[in-house]
Amino acid sequence: EKIKAKLDAGEAPREEVDVRVHTLWLTKGFALVGIQAEVLIGLGAHVEQALAPNRVLLLGYTNGCVGYLPDTKELKRGGYEQTSYLYSDWSGPFKPGLEKVIAAAAGRKR
Repeated sequence: EKIKAKLDAGEAPREEVDVRVHTLWLTKGFALVGIQAEVLIGLGAHVEQALAPNRVLLLGYTNGCVGYLPDTKELKRGGYEQTSYLYSDWSGPFKPGLEKVIAAAAGRKR
């Protein structure tokens, strides 16, 4: 209904959505990674691999939820909740390579 109202008003849906990724290093070798979504297992594995050999505890639904976040393999398969973007005001779907963007954000130092 939100998207339809925006389209009726002449507004275009967004082509991107912000996904917040927070990394909190508790020790030199252990981090909490919070992602603003329900992270599917494939994407979670990419985040853990990107931060290896460090140990990672991945936390979903951190500071809200933009939907389900798959990896490219799951996107190609057309798997679970590939249309979850329809409940927001952006045009979706996710582009292949999402796991690289999220993993890079998790490993970024500030």
